[in-house]
Amino acid sequence: MKSVLLKTFAWLAVALACHLAAAFFADGRTDEYYLRSTGEQRPALVLGSSRAAQGIDPTALNDLLPEDLRDPGMLNFSFTIGHSPYGPTYLEAIRKKLDPATQNGLFILCVDPWALSAPKGNAQDVESAFPEEDRMLGKQWIMNGTPNLEYLVRNYAFGWGRIMRERWFPPEPYLTLHENGRLEVHVSLDSLKMAEALKKKVDEYTDHAKHTYSPSLRRIAYLERTIELLQQHGQVVLLRLPLHPAIQRIEEDYWPGFNSLTNELASDNGLAVIDHTALADELLLTDGLHLAAASVPSYSRRLARDVGAVLKGSR
Repeated sequence: MKSVLLKTFAWLAVALACHLAAAFFADGRTDEYYLRSTGEQRPALVLGSSRAAQGIDPTALNDLLPEDLRDPGMLNFSFTIGHSPYGPTYLEAIRKKLDPATQNGLFILCVDPWALSAPKGNAQDVESAFPEEDRMLGKQWIMNGTPNLEYLVRNYAFGWGRIMRERWFPPEPYLTLHENGRLEVHVSLDSLKMAEALKKKVDEYTDHAKHTYSPSLRRIAYLERTIELLQQHGQVVLLRLPLHPAIQRIEEDYWPGFNSLTNELASDNGLAVIDHTALADELLLTDGLHLAAASVPSYSRRLARDVGAVLKGSR
């Protein structure tokens, strides 16, 4: 019996050691979220859904900002519309990731109608308005530290052996999460394929999203709470990201007063607001919504210029 117990404990120790070793190999190829839950708390953040995650490179942006707005610690802390719409879950994650000692941070909050919507019929219901509570951000307690063992235990969808295998034998990447939080999606820029992706996205929004979601007063309230938190630590900019005119028309039909709401939020809270929705013709959008990696540098230049302009003389 004693021998059996000793062998069991030995195998458990070996398994634990292997898992710990694998954790130190986790990186931007592990999945599309992991790196944002590692490292230190940050003094400057980009917030939003997958549009922001793919479209804003904090390093490139920081290099181009006016000197008094730069912060090398800026992190793109955006996820997806399913994980990080504005609400209690995202607000709590932001609290954990934000360096509480920050006094002069820059916070870019990307807003769109879907980030302020909830399942139709439940938009004001306390229990069901925030389905993201059951997803990764809602389950994750620890948002800092490397490696983040809690994330790998609770939220990594594969066996840990895959982490080491892909470090030694990396496959052709589809997704790369950079250490600054930007998600690079490796997709074809063939015009026909992008047109097909746009049609699919238009159909999805027309046939599903508009009939599944409705504007949520509770999410608007949580966006204001997020703004209030961040204004204690620096300056906040509301940003509308570029999108294809076909999808813009769908959003305007879904929420006719959204632009007015954005401007009202900015006015009521003393914020700067930047509207880049009309820039789609100047950039490559892989599906009408998400900036292609090839367009991120040029968009960074435009965004840095406009952020500098709207915040000129305010620091």
